[in-house]
Amino acid sequence: MIRRTWLGGGRAEVTFELSSQICAGTIFLAGEFNDWDPTDTPLDDMDTVRRVVIELPTGHRYAFRYFADGSWFNDPVADDYEPNEFGGLNGVLDLRGDEGPDSPDE
Repeated sequence: MIRRTWLGGGRAEVTFELSSQICAGTIFLAGEFNDWDPTDTPLDDMDTVRRVVIELPTGHRYAFRYFADGSWFNDPVADDYEPNEFGGLNGVLDLRGDEGPDSPDE
């Protein structure tokens, strides 16, 4: 699950959440927003789910994937998918468009 909270001022808080049953080890979020560092952004273990919340500038699309147990995988509910340089696909988080009622443009 991916949830967005529009903060206004061109920023959004994004929650990435996966089932804890995906793997027993630590799951990391990597993407354009953290230079694809596979160990920089771990998801917190919350019993039945793994979750991480990050703040990002709006108006952009961000390629991302998860990394766990030496393997990369995509979020099944990403906004889109695009080919990567390794012959696979990256998930895409789309923060363009409606920024909600707190948008400075409204």
